[in-house]
Order: sequence, then C-alpha cells, then structure tokens
Amino acid sequence: MSNESQGLGASRSKNNPALVNAVLGLWLFLSAILWPHSRAQLVNALLTGAVIGVASLASARTPRARYVATAAATWLLVSSWVFPMGSMSTFWNNLLVAFVVFFLSLVAPAPVSSRGGTGPAARAR
Repeated sequence: MSNESQGLGASRSKNNPALVNAVLGLWLFLSAILWPHSRAQLVNALLTGAVIGVASLASARTPRARYVATAAATWLLVSSWVFPMGSMSTFWNNLLVAFVVFFLSLVAPAPVSSRGGTGPAARAR
C-alpha cells in the first residue's frame, strides 16, 4: 500500500464525526415525514436536519463550519421542549440526534498536510 493511499484512508477516518453528523442530519430531515410531528416540529426537523447535514459536509473543507452543526444541535435540544410534540418518538429522536450531533461536532478534525494525508506518513513528509 502506498503512502498516498495510507494518507487518504487516515484522512477519511478522521472525518468520520462529520460524516456521522451529515447522516444524522439526513435522518432528522427524513424523520419529519416518517411519523407524526406537530407542524412546528415538522418544519423544525426539516430545516435543522438540512442545516446539520450541510454544515457537517462543509466542515470537511472548512473546519469551523462544524460549529454551525453545534449551534443547530443546541437549537434542536431546546426546541424539543419549546414546540408542541406530535409524538414521544419525535421528542426522543430529536433529543438523541441533538446530543450525538452536539458532541461529535466538537471533535476537531485532524490537520491535513499539503499532500492530502493526515496520518504518520503524511506528517513525516
């Protein structure tokens, strides 16, 4: 295996928190149509899910974009109590997504070398 492929693999593994958050953003978006939500929670899940997904994907290029996901997760947590519930499933889903996104968005991405790798081989160059 070449140094380039090792560096690429290391880069991908370091971006997993952002990828997990992007998937959670998509899940939150889709959950809005999978079971009953109040009107406010429906709109909130659609918008917040989209923001989390886009911010998480953007954080691969712009690491500070992860703080947008942190803010969106904080909003999702607060809004779980503020907006009327459509169901307990919505409430618990939003809480779990909010906690996971919040904590994963605080994981700093690994620095990327000018050659694209992040592992020991890339740092040794």
